Amino acid sequence: GDVARGRGGMLLQGTATQPFRGGWSALGDFDGDGGDDLAVVLEHDDLARVHVRLGGKDHPLASGSLPELVAQGGLVVQTATAAERTQAWAAGDLDGDGRRELAIAQIDRDGLDLASGRVALVYGRARPRGVLSLPPADLDQGVAWILGDFAFDHAGRQVAALGDRDGDGRDELAVAAPDAVRHGEEVGRVYVLRGGARRDRIELSDALPPARGWVLPSIAGQSRLGQSLLAAGDLDGDHRPDLLLTAALLERSVRHGPVHVVLGLPGE
Repeated sequence: GDVARGRGGMLLQGTATQPFRGGWSALGDFDGDGGDDLAVVLEHDDLARVHVRLGGKDHPLASGSLPELVAQGGLVVQTATAAERTQAWAAGDLDGDGRRELAIAQIDRDGLDLASGRVALVYGRARPRGVLSLPPADLDQGVAWILGDFAFDHAGRQVAALGDRDGDGRDELAVAAPDAVRHGEEVGRVYVLRGGARRDRIELSDALPPARGWVLPSIAGQSRLGQSLLAAGDLDGDHRPDLLLTAALLERSVRHGPVHVVLGLPGE
């Protein structure tokens, strides 16, 4: 059709050796050139590769093999996790440099404990090129890690870029661990992390220092807080970002529950 021929859109395809297996995310402007960019998870040798397809005037819309298009201009992030357990998320501009960050969640990997989950933050950069193999935390390569706290929390199952909640020019980030168990109850946890200067290691905790962020309280009678997250913009016009999230009802065997709207995101 017209989109496949580059008219009004583009058709991105995997290959026989790198099929689509994971998710995708509209990142915003990862490289600071004024055009928005796209992250897509492909599988390569049973592991996830996150391909960042650049937009903007220097990267016109073109259909074809995503790996080939990214090789002409873009970044490939090589992970050590299976594609179906890896998710790419837009993380907003956490350090205030005008470029958006990429979050790569690895929910089954060890953070601070067994399978507590971890999220790689790949900071936005000018002229991204080549292959970046996720290292340990290394700010020289523009990579930091968010580390889940308790065993089997699976932090990073949901991530949402919230915008600038506190007016400091840097965005905040919500990270959910809906599998979190506390005192024998599967309550779930949602952590809101403040933007700020780059740090190579961010440890999630039920007692986050206020300068680093805060934890949304659990909801009586409900479990798995944060099984879905969505940045909701400014619903009430107070110039602070709002958040939609879901939890499950404890008294029902079917895991569904109401949608909660968190206005203004407390934690000033």
